[in-house]
Amino acid sequence: MTKETWKLMDEINKDLSDRALNLTMIRCAPFFTGMKPSVLLTIGGSIFAPVIRMQDYMDFEAEILFTDARRQILFLYREKDLTERLREPETERLMRRYGYDLPDSDLGMILPRLRTRYDRYMRTREDFPHEIGLLLGYPAEDVRGFVEHQGEDYRYNGYWKVYGDVERAKEIFAGYAKAEEWLLRLITLRLRGRHRV
Repeated sequence: MTKETWKLMDEINKDLSDRALNLTMIRCAPFFTGMKPSVLLTIGGSIFAPVIRMQDYMDFEAEILFTDARRQILFLYREKDLTERLREPETERLMRRYGYDLPDSDLGMILPRLRTRYDRYMRTREDFPHEIGLLLGYPAEDVRGFVEHQGEDYRYNGYWKVYGDVERAKEIFAGYAKAEEWLLRLITLRLRGRHRV
């Protein structure tokens, strides 16, 4: 455990009794540990500030995709990792299919379009922006399969519906579960006050 991680935990310790923040942090574990390039969060007003404050200690950006009276939907991402992901040939092909001009587009052009499409979907429940799966790090073959099969006939279901390489997906899901377990243990220890920097 790095000193920076302990410092982060100390900084937000007063917020850790908030069950919603705990669950949010655990859900973000694969992202925080570098296993995913991004994560999508639905949060209420009480945990917005602590989540954003994490940027002081961790290298990520936050984009608000949708806001209404009850919640905000945040897209947290690491620019370098997400840019690398978008340069993968199959991901690039699918992004073009969804109307993104890659590789010339940068995140400064992609994210505003995603925000517009996601906001429209949330308000109308029509035309879901499936490209978000690619931006979240899902394999292109699984995003394509989900669209072609309309969410049915998948080969395996875990953190996403798998249409391609089931064994590889199971390995990834196991890694995500370990990251979540690690963060849950860390939060539990901090709540009990056992560790100090």
